[in-house]
Amino acid sequence: MVATAVLKTYGSGDGAVTALREVSATFARGQFTAIMGPSGSGKSTFLHCLAGSDTVTSGTVVLGEVELTGLSRTRRTQLRRDRMGFVFQSFNLLPMLTAEENIRLTGRLAGRHADRPWFDTVVDVLGLRERLDHRP
Repeated sequence: MVATAVLKTYGSGDGAVTALREVSATFARGQFTAIMGPSGSGKSTFLHCLAGSDTVTSGTVVLGEVELTGLSRTRRTQLRRDRMGFVFQSFNLLPMLTAEENIRLTGRLAGRHADRPWFDTVVDVLGLRERLDHRP
């Protein structure tokens, strides 16, 4: 993923607030990256722009061969569903679903079924086997 000169401004005129001022970064596939800074420095805004859940005022965000900044909201949503994974600061689990249902939810929404051996591997590595029937 490559972000180039990402500018994000909220509002306009005298009330405009610049949350990101031409931020550029490259993230290699399979690499872990920490984005750190004081409260209010634009970390969350930057992540939302990288994920396509927020639009940029100017600049570009490219995932593989796809430029997110030119996509419609629907296409950005599909791209997040199909090509991105998120670990949220707060869990964002649906309380009416079990742990297993929460894990499988995005696949179900995409019309896919999880590969059972892979699902079992992930559940076991994370130590969730005994909690699959529990609600958050």
